[in-house]
Amino acid sequence: MTTPHQQVVDLFASALDEACGAHLLSLGLHGSLVVGDFDSERSDLDLVAVHDRMPDDGLLEAVRGPHELVERTHPDWEGRIEVDHVSPDLVASVIAGTPRGHLVRISPGEPLHLVETSRHYVLNWHSAQQASAVRPDIATILGRPVAEVTEPIREALAQAVVADHLRNWTEWVDEMTTPGGQAYAVLAICRAVARLETGVQLSKLAAGRWALDRFPGRRDLLEWAITTHVFRGPEVGDRAAELADFVQQANDEVSPAGR
Repeated sequence: MTTPHQQVVDLFASALDEACGAHLLSLGLHGSLVVGDFDSERSDLDLVAVHDRMPDDGLLEAVRGPHELVERTHPDWEGRIEVDHVSPDLVASVIAGTPRGHLVRISPGEPLHLVETSRHYVLNWHSAQQASAVRPDIATILGRPVAEVTEPIREALAQAVVADHLRNWTEWVDEMTTPGGQAYAVLAICRAVARLETGVQLSKLAAGRWALDRFPGRRDLLEWAITTHVFRGPEVGDRAAELADFVQQANDEVSPAGR
């Protein structure tokens, strides 16, 4: 039986608070736990931690203990926790178009490490800002809301980053060689198109269902992706050719307003 997500969040928050103390300005949740469709058996926990110092090797070592404690105590959640450790200055540098320094990051498929700052990560921070403003009862775990301790990220910047991601998927799809990876890619593309055309960040499940009407000719591919990725169905079939066609169609048809 999977450990309840609140138990995992509480343990991580307590350990992080003890490790960082007053230097931790905010710990906020975002993603499906806030916007909907969260399932403790399959969903990831998405968090943003804001510190009063630019992330560096020292911060990396300071937060390593809390992350290792969670994985050791709740191994059923290992590889399902995504956290961006940032600072107000780091976020401001990205907003200004002059990214500097690094963030400390862990996500499914990658260990806790320092990552060069870029606007690629804006969507996580924007999502956390929105979540802390709209659902503070759920989103703010420690300290002040993320939206209060970081400079506001405008929707125009978030949309531009989504458009970047959609274009990049024309190359990233070549790396998706397994059915699971291909199913994930299909739904990630759906989320990008939905965000560009509706302005709303949907869960993967909601985006896949939205795309059934947006791309009626792709129903078989979309239903396969939902079953495979969201509902953990058998990872069978090679949909590489269809995936490549789909990402090209998405880029060709996406709303000019979204661009």
